[in-house]
Amino acid sequence: MRDAAPALLDGVRDMPYAEVDTIHNDPTDPMPGWDRGAFLRELPADAVDTLLEVAGPQHEQLPLVMVELRQLGGAASRQPQPPNASGGRDAAFSVGVVGPYPPPLRDVVPVVGQGVLDAMAPWGTGEVPVNFAAEIRSSADVGQAWSPSAYKRLLAIKGRYDPANTSRTGNALLPASRS
Repeated sequence: MRDAAPALLDGVRDMPYAEVDTIHNDPTDPMPGWDRGAFLRELPADAVDTLLEVAGPQHEQLPLVMVELRQLGGAASRQPQPPNASGGRDAAFSVGVVGPYPPPLRDVVPVVGQGVLDAMAPWGTGEVPVNFAAEIRSSADVGQAWSPSAYKRLLAIKGRYDPANTSRTGNALLPASRS
């Protein structure tokens, strides 16, 4: 990868597990943020070209903190035993978009961020990575973060352990039943 283009940031190194939270250079102090993502079936050259067209370096005024591609597969594609609810096991990549969300940017960042994801939709699986699901706000959308069978299992667990409907994912209450 280092031979493909000049590295803007290069943090690849052996590190103790206690430093794993430094990998993404996330801020250590709380701040408002907007994030959303998508799983991608594939990442052909035209998908890369599209991503660079909508969020490449020529967009230096883009009000986003990050547009990130993650390669998936390997162990992430296999369901562990006992099974968990992680989605996207059949996806080859994920794309995540993060933007600052203070009041002056609240009308801009979601539109720009969703525009990036909409541009990548032709290669999408229709599922949303739960770690990039803060903007899921309705019971209809919340099912995008899990497969139907995992979602059904989560609802059964939730019904048993959270009958008052207080558990959350992102900004959405996990509904008492799938709508």
